[in-house]
Amino acid sequence: MSCFRNRALLAGVLAVLCAAPALAAELTDIRWSSVDGRTRVVLDLSSHAPHSVRALENPPRVVVEFTAGAAVRVAGQAGPRSVADGWVERIRVNELQDGRVQVVLDLGKDGEFKNFPLDNPPRIVVDVPHQGKPTRMSPPTTDPGSGVAPSAPPARSGPATPGAKKPAVPVVEPPRHGTWKIAIDAGHGGEDPGAVYHRTAEKDLTLALAVETRERLNEMEGIEAFLVRRGDYFIPLHERYRIAEEQGAHLFVSIHCNSSEKSEARGTEVYFLSLKGASDQAARELAAKENAVDENMGIESPDLVNSILEDMTRTDVMQKSEMLAEMCLQSLFDLGTVEDRGVKQAGFVVLKSLELPSILVEAAFISNKHENKLLRDTGWQKEFGRLLAEGVRRYVASIESSDGMSASTR
Repeated sequence: MSCFRNRALLAGVLAVLCAAPALAAELTDIRWSSVDGRTRVVLDLSSHAPHSVRALENPPRVVVEFTAGAAVRVAGQAGPRSVADGWVERIRVNELQDGRVQVVLDLGKDGEFKNFPLDNPPRIVVDVPHQGKPTRMSPPTTDPGSGVAPSAPPARSGPATPGAKKPAVPVVEPPRHGTWKIAIDAGHGGEDPGAVYHRTAEKDLTLALAVETRERLNEMEGIEAFLVRRGDYFIPLHERYRIAEEQGAHLFVSIHCNSSEKSEARGTEVYFLSLKGASDQAARELAAKENAVDENMGIESPDLVNSILEDMTRTDVMQKSEMLAEMCLQSLFDLGTVEDRGVKQAGFVVLKSLELPSILVEAAFISNKHENKLLRDTGWQKEFGRLLAEGVRRYVASIESSDGMSASTR
């Protein structure tokens, strides 16, 4: 009898635990990029949540729907977006009375789509493939109708930002004719060795990787790459992107090696600047560690973000930085020797240029014995440089195509 009561009690406890709602996920942001060949919409989440993706007709739409049981919350910045590129007209968010949350892509024409989840950080990606370069068109004025709740007013393209004031400092435009200049920044240097593991200093590895990347880029038609740091000496963080700006760079790529107290930590990740906080705790700690370099060297860095925040969020630098990060990481997949840790955001000082798209590549973990060996291998360094350069080339070709520029580098 006692055994029966214990079993009944256990069953009751399990029923309560199973019925208890899980910690709700949050839809933190909606991002999009429109390039030659596809329009990509990315849903940023605090954690993965049950969802479905389906197509609807008359008019054509793609609906990402989180079930009522998922209890997904919508953050303030995850609002509607106007895309109007000829294939995706706009993106809407519907919070229905029964608890469902829908993200709706209103399409300009019938067509196929692809969707897949990504981790670190959690994301849902919807790709709308198409042929030809994107075009600009007015957002639709008709109600999408059946299957989803009424639409919200269209917003400006790119990240949601207040106001419509033109930025005080112009973005460096890509070259409509002529050469793209790419600044390759080798992290650390001189008295700042960076992370040191297995008798290897980060500053030496980053310079070797930067040299290989520059060499591969300079083999490509229409691209000219240069090193921000050419030897073993120290450059303050804010001076690095200023050097790139002064030399007329159109893109800034900073190369680093990751490290962790956990020797098993491994993988490659690519960062672009965040003005609202890091993607996760690990990204926050990494940015704090990298940003402390100037302070450790006795150099006071200007707090540029607070003074330029309003202007910077009104430019397309952030969106293009994300595109560059995605394309470079996708190319680095082909290394086959390190795992993908995803595209992330954090407040790195070295990425705070107002003028040019910038990314920071954490090539691999110098603290991991296996990856440390890879980082020191000249053959691996050459392959890393080749694939990173290829990611940059793909970005250049996409921007040229989508902006109607010459695409001599494709």
